Amino acid sequence: MLETFLSTAESHDLGSERRVDRLAAHSLPSQAPHAATNEMESAARRRFLGSAYPTLRRLTIHCDGHRLVIRGQVGSYYEKQLAQASLRDLGDDLEIVNETEVAS
Repeated sequence: MLETFLSTAESHDLGSERRVDRLAAHSLPSQAPHAATNEMESAARRRFLGSAYPTLRRLTIHCDGHRLVIRGQVGSYYEKQLAQASLRDLGDDLEIVNETEVAS
């Protein structure tokens, strides 16, 4: 009976350790997503900096995971659409949020 209790206690401890490991793995920051985020922001900035439209060169970009946010001011709705369209092929699962304002 004591052996059964010890076996149960040991397996319970192992289960707790596994749960703690899983929790720790989820709570620790990972370098890979952060690096991918920086890479995505850099790629988007390069696209805007290489644009023939000066207003696109002044836009700001922020990426948090799979979401890319474009901010700033453009001169027309065409430029707003162009900014978003120029980034759409950066990633299949990338959500582009276009918060640019059109100056009147």
